Amino acid sequence: QIMINLIMNSVIHGFEFMEKGQIDIWVEMQGNNKLSIRYVDNGKGIPEHLCKRIFDPFVTTKRGQGGSGLGMHLVYNLVTQALNGSITVTSEEGHGVEF
Repeated sequence: QIMINLIMNSVIHGFEFMEKGQIDIWVEMQGNNKLSIRYVDNGKGIPEHLCKRIFDPFVTTKRGQGGSGLGMHLVYNLVTQALNGSITVTSEEGHGVEF
């Protein structure tokens, strides 16, 4: 569910109006029971004002177009509560996103 939401956000939001986009995913074991996943796309990025709230419920750029704004909130809850992990976002408008 986490990966599906990240990929769908890249496709729907990040690659909007782009002919091609790229997603890179790195997975690395860190110790016996910790996994690090780095997800990067080369899409249009997230504006700073949205980046600060990206994990809040109902944050979307597609209001009224089928976007509920719950995808990244679900990702955050799955990572932090179900998997006892952490997630961060880095993005600059026009330069993709990294989770």
